[in-house]
Amino acid sequence: MSISNISQQSEAFLALKWSIMMPTYNPKPHYFEQALTSILNQYTSNMEVTVIDNCSNEVDVQELIKRYGDGKVLYVRNKNNIGLVPNWNKCIDLARGTYIHILHDDDMVSKGFYEKAEICFSETYDVYACESMIINGQGENVQFHNQHTFNKQISFDDIKNRNIIEPPSIAFRKSVFESGLRFDENFPCHPDWKLWLDLLRDQRSIFYDSDFYNYYRVSEVNGTALQKKTLVNIVELELLYKYMEAIGISLDAKPRDIATKAALWELNSAFISGKDKIFFNGANKFSKLWGLNFFKALLQQAPVLIWKRGRFTAGKWKRKLLS
Repeated sequence: MSISNISQQSEAFLALKWSIMMPTYNPKPHYFEQALTSILNQYTSNMEVTVIDNCSNEVDVQELIKRYGDGKVLYVRNKNNIGLVPNWNKCIDLARGTYIHILHDDDMVSKGFYEKAEICFSETYDVYACESMIINGQGENVQFHNQHTFNKQISFDDIKNRNIIEPPSIAFRKSVFESGLRFDENFPCHPDWKLWLDLLRDQRSIFYDSDFYNYYRVSEVNGTALQKKTLVNIVELELLYKYMEAIGISLDAKPRDIATKAALWELNSAFISGKDKIFFNGANKFSKLWGLNFFKALLQQAPVLIWKRGRFTAGKWKRKLLS
């Protein structure tokens, strides 16, 4: 390679502002197209877009990139499936830009996201986050994630009770990862929430923008839906709150009590809506994990649950008869 070519590549690297990384594994082609197009609609010369394929075995991701990538998308394929969270971390490791945005293959980013993030970074914040619009499998708007307005720098108190930041809504300075900080592989259900806590623990500033610039998809096949079916996310919740306690966050209750409340809510919702398999499997799982006290708490709610189940079923039959 000539000296002039090396110089040109160095200049291009120095001019690279954004690394937009898309981890994927056997994506739905229609979702993948929408995600990639939402990025390319905002593409500029100081961006690199990279898809990291976690060894898909049912979908030809490279062919999808050729079809929808407009020649602007880099492709990296793992030799084997390294797992979801390690693949997110690989996105960080391979990113070369000053700023990093990780967009999952079934989500979308709205026009203006990167411009608003750059304004935030110009004000010396380390991380930019914004409101998310939750969409269903058909791409229909369901609701805003937070459903109320606030523009502020995020603190521990803002995120200790619930994860207010959806993964596609956040962009980082690459420098926040120079210390080795990554998504924690010991928290496969809540790696994003754990990372936000770690960023604050390291005294990194997160600005939250109440305007929405992304769409977070919840469907029957994505990771969030699968976790809710098995309730493994609730089991991990107790560990997450123990971690909060360990780093000095003042909690409103004991980690076990917080996890128990969340478990009861999920089981109640499953029972009322007729998802009996999830309910009975979850009741068995949590009773074994947390003992007789949990089972007693569940039984105490039985009369109310049966009544609500009856109302739900009656309403469902009424809608069928009227349709």
